Amino acid sequence: MQILHPFAGSIQSYGEEISDPNRYRPDHCPQCEAKHPLTGHGFYCRTLVDAATPPEERNPATQAALGAFLTQWFNLEHVLQQQNPGPFRLHMASKTLVPPLRDEYDRLRRIRNDIVHGFNIPPPEKLAALGTEIAVLRDALQQQIGRQKKSKKKA
Repeated sequence: MQILHPFAGSIQSYGEEISDPNRYRPDHCPQCEAKHPLTGHGFYCRTLVDAATPPEERNPATQAALGAFLTQWFNLEHVLQQQNPGPFRLHMASKTLVPPLRDEYDRLRRIRNDIVHGFNIPPPEKLAALGTEIAVLRDALQQQIGRQKKSKKKA
């Protein structure tokens, strides 16, 4: 699970904010509500873009669309995690998808990676469309899981 922290301020105050990697770590899982602290598997700070950030990426509409897009992605990850619990569950779960769903998952994952790493932030209307595509994929995945469970019960 990624934890994103919006921040506005000077470069110096940003450095102070991220100096403690545990500062914003939740004491429980916000997805499953498990009552133990999350295990950190790494921490990295984002590249500072400050004034170089294009105005459209600082736009409140873009920020809201990014939040909605990432919420849809987290919901998809939650379904994948339920399908394959344990270490490397997202990677393994994506391998169990039937080819059309796996291809769509891989396409959307590449777009998501470009977005969260700041390589390509689409305009709000494109982010909304991508969020809808993720929701459609999540629903198709849930249907696939349901069919797999039914076929296992019959066997």
